[in-house]
Amino acid sequence: MSKVTKAATKVAKTATKAATKTVATTANVLLPLNDVNFQSINLAKSGRSVKLIYDKQTLNITTPTLYMPFNLNKYQKQWSNFEDYSVDCYVDTYGENETQDTIGKLNALNECIFETVKSNLNLFNVPNNEEISFSPFYKDNKSFPKLLKLNFPRDTNGNFITQFFDENSNKIFVDETNIDTILTKKTSFKTIIGCSKVYVYQNKAGCSWDILQLKLNPVKKANNTNNYNINDTDSVEMSDDSDNSSNGGGNNKIYTQMSMIDD
Repeated sequence: MSKVTKAATKVAKTATKAATKTVATTANVLLPLNDVNFQSINLAKSGRSVKLIYDKQTLNITTPTLYMPFNLNKYQKQWSNFEDYSVDCYVDTYGENETQDTIGKLNALNECIFETVKSNLNLFNVPNNEEISFSPFYKDNKSFPKLLKLNFPRDTNGNFITQFFDENSNKIFVDETNIDTILTKKTSFKTIIGCSKVYVYQNKAGCSWDILQLKLNPVKKANNTNNYNINDTDSVEMSDDSDNSSNGGGNNKIYTQMSMIDD
């Protein structure tokens, strides 16, 4: 067992009793990925779902620069009138001095979540002695670095909840008619992500992560405006607006509740 796994197991066991209670997680905490303290991660019931919490708050994470080696994934659920979109991306190594630390942190977060699930199987109505496997959200593939799978959540009317921003911090109107042209293969960006749910299904544990905010910057290529990269000095902020869909009210302001990048 690796040192990271041992540490994650110890953290998960100490959190078991607290996680068995149903709690409301209305407050948010926003942290850079490398500042996340695994000892503060726990699980809690929210209605019929199980949520990932951090010091009894909902955890939102700012990511490093991410890169899309493929176009968007698009699929239709039987019970939905709208197509779902997700992106597979990896940590962009260009110009990043802390890339290996970030990759190590993502691997450790995977292990921490799995160990916490195993220590709290009662939240999923699974016997404590049941053997389960884990479907990681950050996983190996054959041709590329480890890929992070992230979703673009939609509200009941089909509007994207994700807030999209261009290189000038202007809000971008995004719907299913243009999302494929804004987010294309070879696009780079930074995001705020949040874990929408943790689950155990057919003895396999997993978690889903949503993109809450995404910001783009032009790649430094002549005569190329369709590919994007992010600048480390750019910033985007979380919304304090009750309508947090990307199309709400046509408002182009940068929101002010929480800063995406701490310059």
